[in-house]
Amino acid sequence: MPELLVVILVISVLFVGVTAGSVALAVYLTRRLAVAARARAGELADRARTRATALAGQGVTAEAARLRLELRTALDSTRRALAAAQAAGWPVGDAPSLVRRLERAAAEVDARLRILGSERGPAWAADQLPRLRQQVRTVTESCGELRAGLSRHGLDVGDAELNHLREDCRIEGQALGTPTPLGWPDAELPRRGDPPRR
Repeated sequence: MPELLVVILVISVLFVGVTAGSVALAVYLTRRLAVAARARAGELADRARTRATALAGQGVTAEAARLRLELRTALDSTRRALAAAQAAGWPVGDAPSLVRRLERAAAEVDARLRILGSERGPAWAADQLPRLRQQVRTVTESCGELRAGLSRHGLDVGDAELNHLREDCRIEGQALGTPTPLGWPDAELPRRGDPPRR
């Protein structure tokens, strides 16, 4: 009988421990999700506010918002191009590290533009716009060059693959269109690189 009580006690302690651990894990994950959702909602609100300011605003504030949108668009396009290249299995070289560097540079310029956009009318804000405009141009041109490189490489890979596929289809078409008696040796069948039979 005492052994039964010990077994029940051990099972009860294990059950309480597993339940407490599960509850703690659920609370932790819920908090993490709430923080992530709050950050995402803040980001979406900032994007909407920036877009509205860029379209309807005037002066330095609107110009800063337009530059922020231009910067964000270039980075988003570059991230998508890199993801597409990686998904296609193309070698991307240093592109991932370059994208991270571009993201850091863009974040610094974006922070300056955000501060500049929150100012209402001081002359120093207008004086900083040409320099920030040039920095945005540098980042967006760098993004464009990286996207163009990824695209050119993809075209090269695509051309080679399509040429290879066309050659394989030509050979298969010849093989299907040519009756092959059972006595023919394999050496007489068309091979890649052989000229088309007439």
